[in-house]
Amino acid sequence: MRPSNHVPLDRGLPHERKGTVNGTANRRPAHGAGRRTVSSGGKAAGPVEGDDPTSRVNRGVAEGEETFEAAISAAREGRREEAIELYRTVLQADPNHLGARNNVGILLDEGGLHDMALEHFRAALEVDPDNPSVLTNLGATLGSLGRYPEGERALDRAIGLDPEGVGPRVNLAVLHYRRGLYARAERELQTVCKREAGHVPALFYRGKVLNRLGRVDEALASLERAARLDPSNAEIFYLMGVLYDQKHLPEEAAVMYRRARELSGS
Repeated sequence: MRPSNHVPLDRGLPHERKGTVNGTANRRPAHGAGRRTVSSGGKAAGPVEGDDPTSRVNRGVAEGEETFEAAISAAREGRREEAIELYRTVLQADPNHLGARNNVGILLDEGGLHDMALEHFRAALEVDPDNPSVLTNLGATLGSLGRYPEGERALDRAIGLDPEGVGPRVNLAVLHYRRGLYARAERELQTVCKREAGHVPALFYRGKVLNRLGRVDEALASLERAARLDPSNAEIFYLMGVLYDQKHLPEEAAVMYRRARELSGS
């Protein structure tokens, strides 16, 4: 599986004019909201606390954020279908939950359901039109659909909103790569690698781009660094095998192919 270049969100609220939304969810229930005093017999003893409309809303928000955090954990652990269902549960209760919209879109896009992902990213932008992370993911998905001019516009807008962010530039480079604009892709990836030397997706795609430009040794150097940072990624090792084959080094290529097979379980 190739390194992911999507930008997940880890909270549900619109960002504060910044790129990727960081930090934990900040929609929390009021202190003590939703608690009931229960007797040993299981019935409410006296007045029920926290049953006013505001407290019920707070309880719903708290439950939604717990489900959202569970979805994030499921996605990180590779339980994609479970994560998608959990995000959908959040969205049923709160259709404007920005993080759930964005993150379910990522999972759908990675699963090849690009059109469905696009719907979620567009819905997320209805909540927060100037979110660079959502714009980045929208641009990446449009690129996957071959809608390059639209994708480039979304990514250019994300870069304008977050000039120091690396996610939009990596995705713009991938879009250029798909269009055969290898020199433009290399310029974007070179910028990213200068800013963040350990960015694995940038190193991986830079290896692909440099190979297309005929700079095989530089491509291998980029992929070797990516492999050191992400030694469990089969696609990195497979591509290194291809490049060693191009250099007429069959023994080195065989080692890379074998490692790729071991990692992919084939």
